[in-house]
Amino acid sequence: MNIRFSVAALAMSAGLLGGLVAAPAAAQAIRIGSTAIGGSGGTGSDNISKGALARYSRTLKLDASQKEAAETLHATYAEVVARFDKEASEKMAAMQEDGDAASMREMLKKMPEIMRNSGEGKGAATKQFLDDLKSLLTRDQESLWPMLERQRRREGGMGRASGPMGGVSGSGVDLVMVVDSVKLPPAEFEKVRGSLETYEADVDRVLAEQQRDDEAFRKAQAEKSGKSDNGVTVVTNFDMESFKAMREKNQAHGMAMREVNQKYIRQMGGALSDEWKTKLEEAYRRKAMPQVFKDSPATKSLAAAAKFTDLTAEQQKVVTELQARYAEQAGPMNVRWASELEKAEAEGKADGMGMFGMGDENENEGLTTARKARRELDKEFVGKLTAALTDQQKAKLPKKSTPGSMFQAGGKEGGGGGAGMVIRINDGGGDDEDGD
Repeated sequence: MNIRFSVAALAMSAGLLGGLVAAPAAAQAIRIGSTAIGGSGGTGSDNISKGALARYSRTLKLDASQKEAAETLHATYAEVVARFDKEASEKMAAMQEDGDAASMREMLKKMPEIMRNSGEGKGAATKQFLDDLKSLLTRDQESLWPMLERQRRREGGMGRASGPMGGVSGSGVDLVMVVDSVKLPPAEFEKVRGSLETYEADVDRVLAEQQRDDEAFRKAQAEKSGKSDNGVTVVTNFDMESFKAMREKNQAHGMAMREVNQKYIRQMGGALSDEWKTKLEEAYRRKAMPQVFKDSPATKSLAAAAKFTDLTAEQQKVVTELQARYAEQAGPMNVRWASELEKAEAEGKADGMGMFGMGDENENEGLTTARKARRELDKEFVGKLTAALTDQQKAKLPKKSTPGSMFQAGGKEGGGGGAGMVIRINDGGGDDEDGD
């Protein structure tokens, strides 16, 4: 087994960030266990992307001149963050070019300090940028700043609740962003405006409790390692009991956040017209359980084939029929998979923790069966599609991903966190079943 570390940028995003991965069978003595616990609002970076800045501008109701000034400030801020990312990435890359045991040990020895320095530097840059952004506001706009602070807590805290440390599906979804993505007409948005405001307050209470637990864990680990608690404590060689306790707390927070999300999805859906209720619920499902409701390999291949301009009439008929039959059969399977996933998460037997030696072997049987059934359906329909195409047409279908499993630590889609460290284990296995 060849373990290759691809470090796009070693960033200290809120939540778990570390090189935790099962060691190769021939080198079980090598234990990769370095973790950084940063807190939203501490010196953990929670990097601010361009997309996040655009959302902040809307929240603060910036005018054109303020937006221009904010974008100028952000460009400078982004350069600083990129420099810290580049420095950390280069240091890490220099230590793991070979991917052998010696380089891995060297990387683990030096990684904590590299991570700490990167996190502190980017955290300071983020704090300065936010101070500068606030200085642009009028007195009336300053009253909106608490709303931005809640938004920041959701970006950082909800990412931790949905991460690999006891994450729960749907807990990392910010309904404010989901509603924004649906682009409700003004009349429909007014129907849910009040619900969104109370949602922000309700989820903020859960996040505040999570942050208190995070800080307590971080301080305890700082004492164990003899380091000061500066908000970006890097923990090495912590005991498994502490790890499990933290995971259980994260799971509890995740369950609480998911309950809040589901409550408000029902509430807002009940207020919307049928058309927009359906669109909102679909957008939430895709964000809450992308492994279930995202476009599958079969969906992607069938959609691509439907657009081929060189299909014969018979081929067009086959593709159309396959699309309809797949949608009909996959729908109920997805519902079952989602139901089994929620049940397994409630029991602490969902997938995703096998790399830590804490998950897959005890996975809920119903979840395993439901996921396997949908994946087999995908393979069946992709097979039927390719059987109807020529070799030239097959070559135009979406490519399968590189074999092996991948774990990404740090960084959040569309959120405020930075990039992370990606670990791919090339084990010589078959195709990636998820088709990502």
